[in-house]
Parts: sequence; C-alpha cells; structure tokens
Amino acid sequence: MVLLQASSKRTSLQLPTSADAVPPMQSVAPPTKAAGSNAGVLLAQTFTAQEEDSEIPKPDDSLLSAPALLSYMVTSTSSKLMHKSAGFASMAIIPTYVKQNWGLLSFGCLVFICGSLILWFNEIRSVKMDTLLSRGLSECESIDADKIHEDTRGCLVHVVGQTLGTTPVDDPQFSGAVVHNCLKLQSTVEVYEWVQTVKINPVGREGADKKAPIQYTFHKEWTTCHRNSLQFQRSAGKPSPDNPRLPRGLSLGTFTSVCKNVKLGAFTLPEDMTEQFRNFEPAMRYLPPTVQACGLVFYANKDGYFYSRPSMRSMWSTRAGPSVEPVVGDVRTRFLCVPQGVGTAVAVHCEKDGVETFLPYRAIPRGCCTTPDRDRQRLIEEGGRSPQELKATDQDLAPCMETSSMTLSCCCCPCKTIQRVCNKEVVTQEIYYISQERDPIEKPFEWVVPRSSTRVWMFRALGWLVCYVSVLAMLARLNAEVVAIHEFVVYGNWATAVLSAVVSTSAAALVISLAYLCYNPSQSLKWLCAMAVVIALPFFVGRVKDAITA
Repeated sequence: MVLLQASSKRTSLQLPTSADAVPPMQSVAPPTKAAGSNAGVLLAQTFTAQEEDSEIPKPDDSLLSAPALLSYMVTSTSSKLMHKSAGFASMAIIPTYVKQNWGLLSFGCLVFICGSLILWFNEIRSVKMDTLLSRGLSECESIDADKIHEDTRGCLVHVVGQTLGTTPVDDPQFSGAVVHNCLKLQSTVEVYEWVQTVKINPVGREGADKKAPIQYTFHKEWTTCHRNSLQFQRSAGKPSPDNPRLPRGLSLGTFTSVCKNVKLGAFTLPEDMTEQFRNFEPAMRYLPPTVQACGLVFYANKDGYFYSRPSMRSMWSTRAGPSVEPVVGDVRTRFLCVPQGVGTAVAVHCEKDGVETFLPYRAIPRGCCTTPDRDRQRLIEEGGRSPQELKATDQDLAPCMETSSMTLSCCCCPCKTIQRVCNKEVVTQEIYYISQERDPIEKPFEWVVPRSSTRVWMFRALGWLVCYVSVLAMLARLNAEVVAIHEFVVYGNWATAVLSAVVSTSAAALVISLAYLCYNPSQSLKWLCAMAVVIALPFFVGRVKDAITA
C-alpha cells in the first residue's frame, strides 16, 4: 500500500477538555505499512469518544493515509446522521402517545376550540366596529339634497337640506287634533287621582310614639297610570279614598304619531328615520281650542293643556279651562310636535319603490375580486335586512348554531354560550343618522358607541389563556421529546411551556387575521406577519444561544 508523504514535524491530536473528553494522545510517528492498517481504527475510536459533543476532529497530517481518510469520512457522516435522526426517533412515539392518551387529547382539543371561539366572537365584533368607523368615514361623501345623482346609489352619503312634512299628522285618540307642516305629533293623557304611599317607621318606636311600623298615606296628583282604589291598603280605623273609573275607551299615557311622507330636499325619509326626531315643542298654536275623545270635550288652557271633567260636563261647556282647583277624576292632555326645519342625514342612498330614500350603513366583507358596483349592491342588501335577520346571521357565525328554538334555548352548547357572552356589550352596529341641525360629516361618527378596549383585551387574554392551558396539558407528557428538539434545548425544563405559548399565541394571531381577512386585508396581513414572528422567535433565540455557546 502506498503511503502519503507525512510532515517532517511530528504533531499530536488534542481533544476537547470536557468532563467526558479523552486525554490527549502522545506524539505519533509517521505511519508505516504496519501502522497504516491500524491508523483508521485508532482514529475511529477517537471520534467515537466525541459523539456526545457532536464535534468530529480533523485528522492530523501525520495520519493522512488512505485507510485513515476513508475511516474519517464514514465516521463523520454516520455521526451527523445519528444526530439528525434523534428528532425522527422522537417523532416516532407520537402514534403510540395518541393511542395511550386519546382521552386527554380529545378533551384538550375541545378546550382549545372553546378558546378559539372566544377569540373569534370577540374579534369579529371588533373588526366590524373598526370597519364601520374607518371605512365609513373614508367613503362618506357630501351631496346636494335637492339633486339626485344615480352614481351615489349604494354609497354612504351626507345630505343637508330642509325637512318637509307633506301630509298632516293626526292623533289616533283625539278627533280634531290634526297638525299640518310637522314631522311628529305626541300626546300625553293624564288623570287626577288619589295615590297611595307607604311609610315604614323604625322598629321599636311603636310603643313610644304610638305609631304602627307601616303607615299608609294618600295624596292627589296627575298621573298617567290609573289606580284602582279597591287595591289600596287601609290603616286600622281609617277608610281609604275612592278613585272614579276612567271614561270608557280612554287610554292614559304617551302616544306618538309620525308623518307618513317626510322630505329632505329631493329625498324621502323612511319612517324609522323620522322616528329619530326628538326636538319637540308645544303644539297648541297649531290646534283648535277644543278636541274630543271618548265623548269628552277637552278645552285648551293657557298652561298648554287641554282639560275635561267627566263628572260635570255641563260646567265645562262654556269654559276654556278649569276656573277652580282640579278635582279627582279630571282628565287633561298635552300635545307636542316636531316642526319642519333644517335636517342632516348620513346613510346609504338607494332607490326603493320608485322613491329616493336611505338605508342603514353596515360593515360588509369585501373580497379582492369584487367590483365597486357589486359592493354597492351588497351595501343596499345589507341595509335592507331587519334586526331579526342580523341576529340570525350573528348566530350562524359558529357552524354548530341552529335556528331552531330548542337549540337556541340550550345553554349547554359552548358556541351559543360564548356568543351570548361576547355579544352582550351594547355598541353601534350601523350608521343611520338624522338630526335637525346642520351637522358636519364627522358628527355621526363621533356619536358612535365603540367597544370598550378593556373588554376587548379581557376576552383576548381569556381566549389565549384557555388555548395555552389546553396545549400545555396535551404536551405535559412529551416534555422529554420537546426538550430533545435542537432549538428548544436551551430552554431546559421550560421548553414545553415555551412551545405551548408559541402555539397558543400563533393560534390567536391566526384567528384575528382570519377575522380581518374579508373586512381589512392589510390588517389581516399584519397579524399574519405577527404570527410568523411568534413562530420563528423561539427557534431564532435557540440558534443564537447555540452560536454563542459554541
């Protein structure tokens, strides 16, 4: 066998000075034919002693014979393969682990799904609110109230103009109570009656002050609720006063009538938008001096009320109001109205039944391939849905929710329970604004009731904690296998906790990203990047620590 030329200078092979290291070898003479056959064996034994440190020493120049080189290549390759196969060996126990702990894994997956649902219902509500404010304010445009533009149909518009009630408004209970050129008419009917109050005396005073622990007193007042005197509680030795019956057919309380056709410039306001007007003022100047209801004549008085005395109708026939103090049984009513004037509307412009009107603006998902015309049509369709349909849609956010009454009333369904808890907060879900002032375009968005940031982060923390506990429980018996992962060796006994935190945090980021996907793709991409950073961070830290240690 031909030997390679060795260096004239003798060298020695020095091993690492660790606890398990092999003592350094003595100087070796240049290999001969006799020694050449044993050089590969000696070098292989040296490398075997270093497998725990995963470092293969370079062969000395004095041992560079052909058998030594061949032995070095085989030993180095096999050592690297054994090091990489450690991960595959740990993966091989997963099927066995699943068979032995299928109950724990099933329960852990169920808890993990519950945590994900908490995150989903919390985030989808926040996403809709954020989209409603950001997208709505950026897309809203001001238009002229006296001109109709077909290209603004299906868009959120800001309209300022003059309101006009084209039809008279009458009260359903009083004949003659008809007001022209107003938007709403409100009547409040009251009766003058005895009202009982209860006074509770302190315990122990009955003997000193001769007072009963409970005393019943009576006083007279105008009230919108009739009290039957037969139900009065009577004190010992004292009779209770009597209230006369109400005139047959007369209803007490407050009643509001809305004009059937209200204009805002060239637009027609829907009835539910007209009902939002609240600027009432006395309507006596628009009414005749007398009105009638249930056979009674009510006379206008200077205090703004119309009075009637059922027990003495002849006394009131020539009077324009009571000349003396009211008596028990008298009835009065007051009329208020919302006059015409300036109005501001912010809503979705649409055409319905041949008239130009408005619909509520609600957040809709938008895909990457949708067209502006399609988005406008979807805004109109979403605005035309009733509150019951919107509630049914929220319930369909989870696949296990059904619309049957039996399932809806069942609180054992985790999806239904979580959805009810997360949606219990009252927030603004649409832009449907009307006022009787000249408001700027930003005013409706300032009146929006947003979600509480404390509540949002509380549900995020709760969802993340549920996911974390479930993952930690499923990985608790795999601590040795997790620690065996090369990048997680540096975490030691905390490797399982770190991996559980990574899985739960990345899952939370993924849920938030999916919630934003169809409403705000750019925000969804940000959360996807955050998920990638969370996944890569522990591996990056592990490699950096390995590099520093090496």
